[in-house]
Amino acid sequence: YTAGYRKNSPLEIDNWVQDNVLPHIEQYALLDDADFKSLTSSLITSNLPMWAHCGYILEGGLISACLADDSQRFRRPYYLHDLATVLVILGEEKPESDDAYIEKHGLTEWLPVGHPHDPVYDCLVSALVLDHALSRLTLK
Repeated sequence: YTAGYRKNSPLEIDNWVQDNVLPHIEQYALLDDADFKSLTSSLITSNLPMWAHCGYILEGGLISACLADDSQRFRRPYYLHDLATVLVILGEEKPESDDAYIEKHGLTEWLPVGHPHDPVYDCLVSALVLDHALSRLTLK
């Protein structure tokens, strides 16, 4: 997430982001352009599957940045796996909400310490939901 709010970011910071996101990422260093380029290069060459909670907004911007380097066109992360799509397949009513899924399936005791929109907390919560959802998917 913080990669989307790098120094000289092309993203517009609206009131919602100002109130709900920025207070939770102040503890993380914002990346300058060179560090952001290094991050996207690492993602391109990692060959790791890329998961996002919902594959748009910041996640989509990060993937777009990875795709911008034409010299790496055959090493790009072509597939973005999307947690929200898994939740749609499972018939969840609010696939965009980790909170709704966690409440519905009684996973609150497994929540990490933190606050929504802190990137580390959000990753851990999405991983919890993904792990649970994938276990349900394989049972169908």
